[in-house]
Amino acid sequence: MFANAGVTIRGYAHDTLLESYVIEAHKPHSLDSLVSRHLGRDDTLSYEQVCGKGTKAITFDQVALDVATRYSGEDADLTLQVHQRLWPQIQADAGLTRIYALEMQVSEVLQKQIGEILFDRLQLPVQKKTASGAPSTDEEVLEKLAEDYPLPRVILDHRSLSKLKSTYTEKLPQMINPDTGRVHTNYAQAVAVTGRLASNDPNLQNIPVRTAEGRRIREAFIAPKGWLIASSDYSQIELRIMAHLSQDAGLLAAFAAGEDIHRATAAEIFGVTPLEVSSDQRRMAKVINFGLIYGMSAFGLARNLGLERSAAQLYIDRYFARYPGVAAYMERTRKLAAEQGYVE
Repeated sequence: MFANAGVTIRGYAHDTLLESYVIEAHKPHSLDSLVSRHLGRDDTLSYEQVCGKGTKAITFDQVALDVATRYSGEDADLTLQVHQRLWPQIQADAGLTRIYALEMQVSEVLQKQIGEILFDRLQLPVQKKTASGAPSTDEEVLEKLAEDYPLPRVILDHRSLSKLKSTYTEKLPQMINPDTGRVHTNYAQAVAVTGRLASNDPNLQNIPVRTAEGRRIREAFIAPKGWLIASSDYSQIELRIMAHLSQDAGLLAAFAAGEDIHRATAAEIFGVTPLEVSSDQRRMAKVINFGLIYGMSAFGLARNLGLERSAAQLYIDRYFARYPGVAAYMERTRKLAAEQGYVE
């Protein structure tokens, strides 16, 4: 915050968030949670109490001075109290002391550093900017830059590995049930609006599979002897709903015959037999199948597939020629929305 205002700060002594992270990486590190966990207090003034929430929330500069003073003073006091509880624990362990010192150094290097290195020092092309006007370094930007420059790819790889580490390799061992020696998920029946079950603590529905590292984590999930892990999921559910709503003869026939819908679409668009469809063509057809039912334009499709806009438009035209019922349904839906102000 100071840096954004042009103020350079020197000499940070400690950081309670990093102290907590070094001691208990698997637990939350917000000040509220640290105060509750280490000071046994839940009566502190929260940010929402001061600024409100939702549409009625105000920014901190609009808070009455006496309230802002109390909130800020309490935050500073509690931060010091938490530090006085955590710092002795770190000092008592040479390994933790070394890691904490490293984390403190890293925090200074990280502050606004990726953008500075990529766009100031290396002069890479700015793709888009944040709300404050600074060059964005989000995943979409880095993926685009990684097509032409090596450093963004290294940063993306690091972020990916870091997420695997914090989400799985560090967290899962903490979730082992002491009675069974196994990890058990919770299935929530009344959460997802689509009607599917929601898995949490841990979420077994998004264990990574696309990367080699992710697949190695998947290999850690094994059933007890004599048992199997069963996995079931909707198959191309949005496309089945589209087939039902549009009553498109081609889509209905493909599903009725049990065909691979993406392979069938690829065969139609690229003018080959289903057996001749390559994995790359199937991948492109999958993007087209899902993209077009959500209204993706030729521009969006071209960007997604790395094609010329004219080629993307040709694929869209072929798609709707193959599935005219889908085109008719989408046009009916737009017309109905304009006429009555809603759709069902």
